[in-house]
Amino acid sequence: MQTRRDRVQAHTFVVGRLGTAMLEADPDAVDAPMRRTRTGSFIGLAIGALLCVGFLVFGLIFPGGAQSWRQEGRLIVEKETGATYLYADGVLRPVANYASARLIQGAQMSVASVSSASLEGVPKGGTVGIPGAPDTLPPAEGDPATWLLCAIPPTADHSARTSLTVSPDAAAAALPADRGMLVADPDGNRHLLWRGTRLQLDTDNGALEALGYGTSPVLPVTDAFLDTVPAAPELAAPGVAGLGDPGPAIAGRPTTIGQVFVVAGGGDQDQYYLLTRDGLVPLTATDSRLLLTHPAVQADAYGGDTPTAVELTPADLRGVLAEDSTIDRPDDSPFPASPPELVALDGQTACLRLGTDGDLELVVRPVGDIHAWPVQEAPEIAPGCPTPDLMGIPAGGGALVEARPVGGSTDTPTYYLVTDAAAKFP
Repeated sequence: MQTRRDRVQAHTFVVGRLGTAMLEADPDAVDAPMRRTRTGSFIGLAIGALLCVGFLVFGLIFPGGAQSWRQEGRLIVEKETGATYLYADGVLRPVANYASARLIQGAQMSVASVSSASLEGVPKGGTVGIPGAPDTLPPAEGDPATWLLCAIPPTADHSARTSLTVSPDAAAAALPADRGMLVADPDGNRHLLWRGTRLQLDTDNGALEALGYGTSPVLPVTDAFLDTVPAAPELAAPGVAGLGDPGPAIAGRPTTIGQVFVVAGGGDQDQYYLLTRDGLVPLTATDSRLLLTHPAVQADAYGGDTPTAVELTPADLRGVLAEDSTIDRPDDSPFPASPPELVALDGQTACLRLGTDGDLELVVRPVGDIHAWPVQEAPEIAPGCPTPDLMGIPAGGGALVEARPVGGSTDTPTYYLVTDAAAKFP
């Protein structure tokens, strides 16, 4: 070989034949092995480099060139900060909240997420919207929300509290019609929750013991919870005019106004009567118990002895029944004919459920299933009266509610939007 160049070419030729022989089993192949792969890689790298240079030049000439967001009435969300603007007349106007933007532009408003660079140089105007209006709105179409106002039992860190949850899945079991729940208000007064109402017990005159609730567990509740439950007549002995006056002879025995009589019928079939000036008046088992434990009845009608119901036969009633006379109680107010059996608490609590038809229902729910959080004060939002201690509304949840006039008023109903901000907006 004459020159070093000839030697290099000869070496390259031999190496190429060896590689071709190993990869393709043909040392005399025309094309070098993997030529297409190498060629394609080099071409791809060259094209990629050219594209990068092109984008770089374009970015230097037209920085922040996105213009498609410039549509009249569009809500603009700045990517980096989350700030919201309403684009109108070539000006970006900060929006107080999302609800205000919807009120201004309507349901067909569109939203665009734009970078800060694209917003540079665009003039900004004054803030528009309603201060304090909600930033999130519940969906117009969705499952109706269930409202639950629950009494939260006291703990080592808190006294009794009240929670309000608004959620489609706030399930709870209805309180059976023959069951009740005994609660105590902050002043220690006892109340019986029964059939969607509350009945205060006349504890000063033995009503608690008369109904068999003397040693029963009591659920402490707040005034805010108790005031929401419709009130029924007090569980107290009925008043008796002329208490202690001599009465007519019945079954050959002298009597006193205010005494209680019973005609045995077997268990719950016993019929009780109260002796009044007009004669014997039918009593419920509940009223008979309340009368027989009342101190005034014991002192005046029974001469201080232990009051008991005097047994009579049906024949003894002839001629001594009062005509068209009943115990004076409101006809439309529920009153238990016999003392309701109390439900066992066992980690449960009392709740008031508001249905979509506006009806109230007493229900029981495990305390652990109540998900609510302390109510936080917020600017532009006045506290309610009363305000629940805890509220639970899922993110993005809420409801449109109608506040109906009370007392037969013909005033126009008031509508409110309740949102996950734990606030109502008229």
